[in-house]
Amino acid sequence: MPALPADIDAATRPEGVTLDTQSSSGVLALHPNARDGSTPPTRAFWDGGLAASALNGARFGLLNAPRRRLRVEVQGLLWALSDADATPAVTLTDDRLQASGPFLVARAEYDVQRNRTLLEVWG
Repeated sequence: MPALPADIDAATRPEGVTLDTQSSSGVLALHPNARDGSTPPTRAFWDGGLAASALNGARFGLLNAPRRRLRVEVQGLLWALSDADATPAVTLTDDRLQASGPFLVARAEYDVQRNRTLLEVWG
Protein backbone atom coordinates (compact mmCIF):
# COMPACT_ATOMS: atom_id res chain seq x y z
CA MET A 1 0.00 0.00 0.00
CA PRO A 2 1.54 3.33 -1.01
CA ALA A 3 2.00 6.09 1.55
CA LEU A 4 -0.71 8.72 1.76
CA PRO A 5 0.25 12.35 1.06
CA ALA A 6 -0.56 13.25 4.70
CA ASP A 7 1.85 10.56 5.92
CA ILE A 8 4.58 11.80 3.60
CA ASP A 9 4.06 15.38 4.82
CA ALA A 10 4.20 14.28 8.46
CA ALA A 11 7.43 12.34 7.92
CA THR A 12 9.16 14.98 5.79
CA ARG A 13 11.09 17.66 7.60
CA PRO A 14 11.76 20.80 5.57
CA GLU A 15 14.96 21.50 7.50
CA GLY A 16 16.31 18.03 6.68
CA VAL A 17 18.18 15.80 9.08
CA THR A 18 19.87 17.05 12.24
CA LEU A 19 22.77 15.05 13.63
CA ASP A 20 23.48 15.63 17.32
CA THR A 21 26.72 14.14 18.65
CA GLN A 22 28.67 14.19 21.91
CA SER A 23 32.01 12.72 22.89
CA SER A 24 34.31 12.61 25.89
CA SER A 25 38.08 12.15 25.84
CA GLY A 26 37.86 10.71 29.37
CA VAL A 27 35.46 7.97 28.29
CA LEU A 28 37.55 7.18 25.22
CA ALA A 29 40.66 6.92 27.41
CA LEU A 30 38.91 4.50 29.81
CA HIS A 31 37.22 2.53 27.02
CA PRO A 32 39.48 2.55 23.94
CA ASN A 33 37.21 0.05 22.15
CA ALA A 34 34.22 2.40 22.35
CA ARG A 35 32.46 3.40 19.14
CA ASP A 36 34.94 4.94 16.74
CA GLY A 37 32.53 6.31 14.16
CA SER A 38 32.61 3.21 11.97
CA THR A 39 29.11 2.17 13.05
CA PRO A 40 26.06 4.31 12.36
CA PRO A 41 24.66 6.39 15.22
CA THR A 42 21.41 5.59 16.98
CA ARG A 43 18.45 6.76 14.89
CA ALA A 44 15.48 8.55 16.38
CA PHE A 45 12.75 10.80 15.04
CA TRP A 46 11.81 14.01 16.84
CA ASP A 47 9.82 17.12 16.06
CA GLY A 48 12.86 19.34 16.35
CA GLY A 49 16.57 19.48 16.96
CA LEU A 50 16.18 20.76 20.53
CA ALA A 51 14.23 17.66 21.59
CA ALA A 52 16.84 15.39 19.99
CA SER A 53 19.66 17.31 21.64
CA ALA A 54 18.02 17.14 25.08
CA LEU A 55 17.49 13.37 24.82
CA ASN A 56 21.00 12.84 23.51
CA GLY A 57 22.39 14.85 26.43
CA ALA A 58 20.45 12.80 28.97
CA ARG A 59 21.54 9.53 27.35
CA PHE A 60 25.15 10.69 27.18
CA GLY A 61 25.01 11.56 30.89
CA LEU A 62 23.97 7.99 31.70
CA LEU A 63 26.65 6.43 29.52
CA ASN A 64 29.35 8.91 30.50
CA ALA A 65 29.43 7.96 34.19
CA PRO A 66 31.51 4.93 35.17
CA ARG A 67 29.27 1.99 36.12
CA ARG A 68 29.95 -1.29 37.88
CA ARG A 69 28.01 -4.48 38.48
CA LEU A 70 28.41 -5.83 42.00
CA ARG A 71 27.11 -8.81 43.99
CA VAL A 72 26.10 -7.91 47.54
CA GLU A 73 24.85 -10.04 50.43
CA VAL A 74 22.24 -8.47 52.73
CA GLN A 75 21.08 -10.00 56.01
CA GLY A 76 17.32 -10.58 55.98
CA LEU A 77 14.81 -11.30 53.26
CA LEU A 78 13.97 -8.21 51.23
CA TRP A 79 10.65 -9.42 49.81
CA ALA A 80 9.64 -5.85 48.91
CA LEU A 81 12.08 -5.97 45.99
CA SER A 82 10.02 -8.67 44.29
CA ASP A 83 6.79 -6.64 44.61
CA ALA A 84 8.14 -3.43 43.10
CA ASP A 85 6.35 -1.99 40.05
CA ALA A 86 9.58 -0.44 38.78
CA THR A 87 13.25 -1.33 38.90
CA PRO A 88 14.22 -1.08 42.57
CA ALA A 89 17.07 1.22 43.57
CA VAL A 90 19.24 0.89 46.66
CA THR A 91 21.98 3.01 48.22
CA LEU A 92 25.21 1.07 48.59
CA THR A 93 28.09 2.23 50.79
CA ASP A 94 31.08 -0.07 50.99
CA ASP A 95 34.65 1.15 51.60
CA ARG A 96 36.22 -2.12 50.44
CA LEU A 97 34.40 -1.95 47.09
CA GLN A 98 34.84 1.84 46.93
CA ALA A 99 31.13 2.17 46.30
CA SER A 100 28.96 4.95 47.61
CA GLY A 101 25.70 5.99 45.99
CA PRO A 102 22.60 4.77 44.22
CA PHE A 103 22.52 1.42 42.41
CA LEU A 104 19.78 -0.34 40.45
CA VAL A 105 18.87 -3.87 41.53
CA ALA A 106 19.43 -6.09 38.51
CA ARG A 107 18.71 -9.37 40.32
CA ALA A 108 17.56 -10.48 43.76
CA GLU A 109 18.06 -14.03 45.03
CA TYR A 110 16.50 -15.11 48.33
CA ASP A 111 18.20 -17.65 50.60
CA VAL A 112 15.42 -18.52 53.07
CA GLN A 113 17.48 -21.09 55.01
CA ARG A 114 20.24 -18.58 55.78
CA ASN A 115 17.86 -15.58 56.06
CA ARG A 116 19.72 -13.47 53.50
CA THR A 117 19.18 -11.76 50.17
CA LEU A 118 21.83 -11.81 47.46
CA LEU A 119 21.62 -8.71 45.27
CA GLU A 120 23.23 -8.08 41.94
CA VAL A 121 23.35 -4.30 41.58
CA TRP A 122 24.41 -1.94 38.79
CA GLY A 123 25.37 1.67 39.12
